[in-house]
Amino acid sequence: MYLTDMPMTMANLEAENPLLLAGLERAAELANIQVVADKDSATLSLRSAGSGLPHPRLDIVIDFDRIVISISQRPSHSSWRAIYSLLSQLAGNVQHSGEANEADSAPE
Repeated sequence: MYLTDMPMTMANLEAENPLLLAGLERAAELANIQVVADKDSATLSLRSAGSGLPHPRLDIVIDFDRIVISISQRPSHSSWRAIYSLLSQLAGNVQHSGEANEADSAPE
């Protein structure tokens, strides 16, 4: 099976404010995760801490200082790839923002 033959991972997004929701949408897009409004058709839930109810199979909660992944059923290979890509996107953003902060505080 080719990677292009694998089913698209679909996520329902929930966040407490529009800016955070836009950030989750961008991270999902970069991870090749299709955003859907219907939670029942979603493969996983991607949400901010304190928003919405957990997805029954795969729930990813993004908080200020941590990411919590709850799995109750074995995800497909395409879902694992999408999760890895998503985590890479989020870790890259944290790393880049940390590098910017270090550069701003570097002595001259």
